[in-house]
Amino acid sequence: MRIARFAATVSVIFFLTANLSFGGDTKNIEFSGDTIYPESVSWSSEQRMFFIGSAQHGSIGTVDMDGNYKTFIRDEALPSTFGIHVDDARDHLWVTVGDLGRSEKSSAETQGKLAAIAVFDSKTGKRLAFYDLASVGPGVRNANDVALDPAGNAYVTDSFAQVIYRIDTSGKLTVFADAPVLKTGDMFGLNGIVYHPDGYLLVGAWNSGEIFRISISDPVKISKVALPETFKGMDGINLTDPNHLVASVNVGEPRAVEIASDDGWTTAKVNATKPAVSTFPSAVAVVGNEAWILNSRIDSLLDASAEKVDRFILQDFNSSVSK
Repeated sequence: MRIARFAATVSVIFFLTANLSFGGDTKNIEFSGDTIYPESVSWSSEQRMFFIGSAQHGSIGTVDMDGNYKTFIRDEALPSTFGIHVDDARDHLWVTVGDLGRSEKSSAETQGKLAAIAVFDSKTGKRLAFYDLASVGPGVRNANDVALDPAGNAYVTDSFAQVIYRIDTSGKLTVFADAPVLKTGDMFGLNGIVYHPDGYLLVGAWNSGEIFRISISDPVKISKVALPETFKGMDGINLTDPNHLVASVNVGEPRAVEIASDDGWTTAKVNATKPAVSTFPSAVAVVGNEAWILNSRIDSLLDASAEKVDRFILQDFNSSVSK
């Protein structure tokens, strides 16, 4: 039911944004892959390339700064790959896995049921671990995004159960944060997540447009960041430095927003916005201190009547921002 409502909402978004132009800025990185529909992106500073997933094929690919796309990993256990995080320090690649019913591998056994996290060697592509969220208990689950702390512990958002999981360095999977304040409403909830170097997580909610600050050492300490407005449809988020966060927003006007805080993310303000050059901006990668926005075009995948596409774009946030 939640998947059907989410797909219906995205179909409306597709109708409202279908006339947006593609490309147009020479600083953007355009790349092509056969209906790959990459939902997330992560930059490897060591390998000097972006890693992206595929909602349609469940594969993992790479894109260089010249826009050359290559398939890196194919794994039959992955119907769709969503959140992705490269850990250069350990040569690990963390990927969230699910099945929203639009994958070429969708099946009755996995659609709306599979929610997992896979870990690969980021150099060889060898699968190192696979964590099925069904092991934490019954209920509908959706592994969305993943962040790591400096020790190598992973934190994963669940958009359906609206909790955060932790996978520690020994591979133990537990529910890390579960509180009423995180239950932000029906349909898709908790989404983008990023680790802050001062020892807490910043987590966005897609449905309510709020941002939460969650202590790593004491996860019952959860507070809402006081924002000047909410950003409904807030998807992937990332920090360009400790005081600046860039969020992709795909409800209403598709855009990216830079949010700044000078008080440890107790409060924040909007610094800049940039309209999407295509549709459904869904993730943010940071190269140095510059943000790149993935325009995933997933709206046309979730809309069964829409023409499917092969061209996608990583949009340079830092050129021609407004406001």
